[in-house]
Order: sequence, then C-alpha cells, then structure tokens
Amino acid sequence: MFIPIKNLYYLLSYAWNKLTPGEPVEVAGDGPTELLQLLARVFNEATRTVLKRGLDQQYRTVARDLAGVKGKLQYSTTLRNHLLLQQKTHCAFDEFSALTLPNQILSAVLHKLIRSPALDRSLRRTSRQLLAHFPQIPPRKIQPSDFAQLRQQHSHQSYQLALSVAELLYRQLLPGESPGTYRFLDFRRDERQMSQLFETFLFQFYRREQAPYRVRRELIHWHLRPAHAPHRDYLPLMRTDLSLESATEKIIIDAKYYRRTLQEYFDKRSIQSSNLYQIFSYLLNQESAEARSRQTRGILLYPTTTADRDLVYHWEGLPLEIRTVDLSRDWREIHQRLLDLIAWDEGG
Repeated sequence: MFIPIKNLYYLLSYAWNKLTPGEPVEVAGDGPTELLQLLARVFNEATRTVLKRGLDQQYRTVARDLAGVKGKLQYSTTLRNHLLLQQKTHCAFDEFSALTLPNQILSAVLHKLIRSPALDRSLRRTSRQLLAHFPQIPPRKIQPSDFAQLRQQHSHQSYQLALSVAELLYRQLLPGESPGTYRFLDFRRDERQMSQLFETFLFQFYRREQAPYRVRRELIHWHLRPAHAPHRDYLPLMRTDLSLESATEKIIIDAKYYRRTLQEYFDKRSIQSSNLYQIFSYLLNQESAEARSRQTRGILLYPTTTADRDLVYHWEGLPLEIRTVDLSRDWREIHQRLLDLIAWDEGG
C-alpha cells in the first residue's frame, strides 16, 4: 500500500494534533514529493517557531574554575589543583542555561539532517542556519528513552510540534555507509509504525471533526465469572482503539492496517479471522446497564488504496461492519468518507 505524500501529511497533521492540515507547509502543487523532504521542511519550520519565541532555559548546577568565589566553594578541588596560586577557586553554582533535553534533541536532529545526502540542498542549508542558533548546545547522543521522558514532562506548547517531528526523524534517520552520514528509512514500509499512525489519526480526526459523539479509548471487562476471585487477575485487558459515544448509542472502531486488507486462502478472499474475533469480543462484552450499550455498532476499519468495501453482518440485532477508507483519494473525499461511516444507516 502506497499512500500519496499529500495524504500522509494530513494523517500526520491530525496524529500530531498540532497543525491545521495544509499549514504551515503547503504540500500540494510544487510542495515536497518525498517523505524526507516533507518531514525536514515541517521540522525546520517548527524549529524556527521555537527560536522566534526563544529557547527555553532552566537552572542547572555547574562546577567551574573562577576568579573569586561564586556559589559553593569546592575546597578539595581548589587545593588539589593549586588554584589559589593562580588567584582562582573551583566553585559549584546554579546557572540559567539553554542546555535542556528538548533543546538537545532539536540540535541532534538538525545535526542528522545536515549529514543526510538525500536531503534537498536548500533544506540542508536551512537546517545548518537553524543549528547556528544552538551554539551553547553541543552534540549529544539521543536515546529512545529521552522521548519517553519528554512525554512525561510538560514542554512549552511551541516545542510540541518540533519534538513530535523530531522523534519521527530520529527513528528514521539511520547511520549511512559513509562515516558521519545518515540515510532515511521510509516508515510507510513498516506495518507496525503505520498501524500506530492510522489508529492515532482516526482518534484525533473523530475528536476534531464531529460533535455528536464523545471519543475515548474504552476499557471493556470480560463477562466471565471466575471460579475463584484471584482467577480474574489472569484475564487480559480489552481496550478499544476508539469508542464514540452519544446519549443514545455507541460505536466501537477497531483500526487495522495491513498492506492487504483481506487474506487469501486457496484463491478465496476473507476477513482476517483474528480481527473478526477481536471486534466480536468487544461487542459480546461491552454491554452494561447503560441503554446506549444495547445500541452499539462494531466497525473493523481498514485503510486501502483501492476501492472502498462495505460488509455488514448482525449479531442479536447489533451490527458488525467491515469498512475501508481509500487513502489514495482526494483528501476531501477521505474526510467525507470517515464522517459518513459513523452516520451510516444500519442497512449500510
């Protein structure tokens, strides 16, 4: 499955939840036609926004040789290094510095971009110009755990888009064959990453683009009675990709991303059985005392780049639907298709 670059940008825009699609990077017409160029352009613009506001700074403890005394005098180091003979001391003190983790990440990604041979020359030049605004931030090897740490912090809003794109670029810019260079790995070939992107996109899309339903990830408990109370702890959790709830009804959507929507067995095409079991389990176990739980639709939603498919089945009055959305179409058609899916009559 190959999603056009323009539509992939819209998916990313919603997933980041920081951009109105098409802003600030216009991808139609003469815009970027390759993924690396697109992401680098978005990252450069987002980093420029950070710099216009000013780099965040925080206090950190540093130790330095000084002429005089500042903060806490480090006696042993001062004496050991014979600093008094030079009329100096070694002191530890707090310093207001831009050497923070978010700034180090932005600097590290800019370093990677300017060392990527595949990057357009003008974008590489822009990245180098932006890097000049990080003079007090030396290169640092970034670890995946750094991004996890950032998600637990509350970075200023102006950083959030830049850091979101930075994480994507960091994971896709891998060491090249020549020392000090980086090659870009197109993540569209990675089903796991695209599956996460598709699910996050749908969640943010339905949160932003419709009003009747409240959108959340729902925890569903098994309707199984354990023979002994401790046995309950061994049941796996069921959490929906997204549940849309109004006062009178509920829609459970399970997002599935595969290169091929249907499986083939002896020339017969069919739905992935594990997917069907999963959405059916949601329907079986989601019913509660709330009236809307008895008016629940279950939807398996697949992306495709071929014709849309609509299959509808029923279980004790509850519809179970298999739907697709063609991500190769014009964005306005995709937008309308997703809204039509949740407004679909039961007869579909």
